[in-house]
Amino acid sequence: MGTPVDLADSWQIKVISVVPDATNIVLRENQFNNPPAAGNQFFLARVSAKYMGTGSGTFNGGLRLKAVGSSSVSYSTYENSPGVIPDPIPMSEVFSGGSIEGNIGWEVKSSDANALVMYDNPFFSSRDDRTYMALYSESNSDLLSRKIARTDNLIQELNSAVHEGDNFSAQASTMRPLKPLTEPSNYVLDLHQKKISLTARTRGMPKALPSPNRPGLMKPSSALTRPSG
Repeated sequence: MGTPVDLADSWQIKVISVVPDATNIVLRENQFNNPPAAGNQFFLARVSAKYMGTGSGTFNGGLRLKAVGSSSVSYSTYENSPGVIPDPIPMSEVFSGGSIEGNIGWEVKSSDANALVMYDNPFFSSRDDRTYMALYSESNSDLLSRKIARTDNLIQELNSAVHEGDNFSAQASTMRPLKPLTEPSNYVLDLHQKKISLTARTRGMPKALPSPNRPGLMKPSSALTRPSG
């Protein structure tokens, strides 16, 4: 949001602000506006449109600007109209260098509201001419939460792959169990070409040594025995 975007037909638009849940605003605007369906809400986006071409042009934002969310079903202002909205973007004739500003609104699923993307669908053009603009901003806390979630997923994958008392050796994402030991010892898990050392030694057990037959792979040395006493 806030960044001017050039469209295919000499227009430049910018998303100024959004109100993801504008239900009360829209209902107050006109007494004949109906409330949204159950599970839906009204969404308002304030945009500006500047004409960069020669002569003049008309930007019909109410028809060409659509939106889509995680449900992957598009919203249009005529099929998903919230009703009468405050300060809609005008359809005035604009000459070169001039600009207009106003609101666009849709009735959207509440589950789509926080990740809605607006796209320009100009008349008599191919889908290749579409331009997409996010109607949300991702804060640093959101980024951190996603990183933490990815880390938790990795830990869960490792926990499901490693079992107490077993030794595993995996090369190029293929896991092959070695002969189980009577007591836990050292083992190395090479998962997806990333070597992750996992240690589960009991007190007094010797460290594992590199195998002479398979350099670099750690496994318990059969020549070593557990100290007596």
